[in-house]
Amino acid sequence: MGYDFYLGGELFNEMLDNYKKSLGRKRCRFSTENERITNIRKKV
Repeated sequence: MGYDFYLGGELFNEMLDNYKKSLGRKRCRFSTENERITNIRKKV
C-alpha cells in the first residue's frame, strides 16, 4: 500500500514540475497593441 502512494506522489511531483516549466511557453503577454502586431508579423 505504501508503495502505491510513493509512486503516486512521484508521478504527481513530475507532472507538477512539467506544468511549471510549460507555463512560460504557454503564456504570451503583450504590453502594447504595436508589440502584439509586431510579434504576429514575425511569426507569419
